[in-house]
Amino acid sequence: MTPTPPRLRARLLVSLLGVVVGLGIAEAVLQVTDVPESGPFFQELYGQGHKLMCYDRDPTGCMDLDLRDPAVRERYRDLLAASNGTWEKTPHAVEVRFNALGLRDGEIGKKTEGTLRIAIIGDSFTYGHGLPEKLSYPRQLETLLRGKDPGRPVEVINAGRGGEELDRLEPLAMAVLDRFSPDVLVYGYFLNDPLRPASAEESEIEPMLDPAWQEKKVTAGRLALGERDVGFPRLLALLSDFTRGRDLSERTMAWYRSLHEPEAWKPSGEVIVRMARKANEQGCRFVLLILPLIWNLESDYPLTDIHERIVTFAHENGIEVIDALPALRGRPDRDLMLHPRDRHPNPLYCTIVAGLLLERLAEP
Repeated sequence: MTPTPPRLRARLLVSLLGVVVGLGIAEAVLQVTDVPESGPFFQELYGQGHKLMCYDRDPTGCMDLDLRDPAVRERYRDLLAASNGTWEKTPHAVEVRFNALGLRDGEIGKKTEGTLRIAIIGDSFTYGHGLPEKLSYPRQLETLLRGKDPGRPVEVINAGRGGEELDRLEPLAMAVLDRFSPDVLVYGYFLNDPLRPASAEESEIEPMLDPAWQEKKVTAGRLALGERDVGFPRLLALLSDFTRGRDLSERTMAWYRSLHEPEAWKPSGEVIVRMARKANEQGCRFVLLILPLIWNLESDYPLTDIHERIVTFAHENGIEVIDALPALRGRPDRDLMLHPRDRHPNPLYCTIVAGLLLERLAEP
């Protein structure tokens, strides 16, 4: 074997040393800037009948509580105690209050004569996850309706509940119809609402499509997402986040599709038909509102065919339907997302949806 010339060995050594120094500098920068983030980037702090939803940043400027303000912290001192001092990492907050029925609304009395009462059921997209209540699409709709016809009393009941699926939304719809006698019942259908077939794989699946959602910690009075020990080296953690995020996105899309395979989705369709039938029997107008996932809406939304199938199903069953996808398509995801790691709707998404409902509900 021919020995390596001294000059070549020196060049290789210098190159290797340069790589090591470069990696060391990169690692130091990642450590200082906390990339990838050690979190938490989101916390929920629970009280009696209310909670704080707290984020590390507020890209839309809609969150109305700043925990860096001592006066604000004093108001929520008991809730913040559960954060064990980590509130400083998530200072942008929104308070969510619930009525006696667990709805994000005021106490609801008997409908007065002449009042247009609209009830909207759904999951976190409806109740306004991470938003002040006034910016949820049910409340924006109420404001728009009152502005359109100031002389007519209007009530919009926000009967959205975070994390609910059709097995729980059906009894909620029936209770809303019986208890509140709405003139219109809107079901804000999001694509993770269907009944779960036994074949649906949900382990490590999070519909919001960010690997940081997998880092979940629950303690007394507190839920934290993204709170983790990143470890060393951070370069390895960064690579792991990238590959994990790509894999999770692919599997999550497959999960959405499994929920909407024709045979798997059939029981969910039957639930929607029962809700519509119950509403119609009580003289209540029923509207199915389809809310798209914020995922490649600007270019190649991957679930268009699912929307089309649900619209066809609604028409075949005589159900009034509004698909929000056409109105939201073409916009960059960042313009519609609440947070870079949270694909819940921001105020603009809700404004567009409220406008669609206004246009349809203004019709006789």
